[in-house]
Amino acid sequence: MPDEQDEFEEAWAQIVADLTSGRDPDAPRDASSDGSSIADATADPPADPPADPTAGLSALFEPLRRPPSTPEPDERPSRDPGAFVDNWQDEGHFEPPPPPEIPVGTPVKRLAWAGVLGGPTTLALVALTGWDAPRILSIAAGLVTIAGFVTLVWLLPDSREDSGWDDGARL
Repeated sequence: MPDEQDEFEEAWAQIVADLTSGRDPDAPRDASSDGSSIADATADPPADPPADPTAGLSALFEPLRRPPSTPEPDERPSRDPGAFVDNWQDEGHFEPPPPPEIPVGTPVKRLAWAGVLGGPTTLALVALTGWDAPRILSIAAGLVTIAGFVTLVWLLPDSREDSGWDDGARL
């Protein structure tokens, strides 16, 4: 394992040296121990490496630093694929369709929901306030809750509206 780690460290150091030296990393290499390429062996010796170790990397990002051209107010900017766009409005964006309207429901369903939600709410308010409510109010709240639940279950459709099988996946 240590040999693999040493080989990894050497390869990583070579990659970093290629990026910071400004030399073409895709150029073929010879078998010399200094890691210079065949093209470098025939050329003049390389100059001293730049003082800034990130100089090679900064050249890669230079096209991104170009200031975008400012278009005329009534003219849309060009869609040059090589130009850097720093404004999301220039790229365009997805606008979803408006959501469907909320279904109103039938009066029976609305009363059933009022019972399912109103009965427990009434019982919770009576319990939280400490009010000594008449027994008939507690019984009525419980019965309204049960009746609303049974009504909502009764009104559930027997099957889906679409007749075909669907597992929910959309392509």
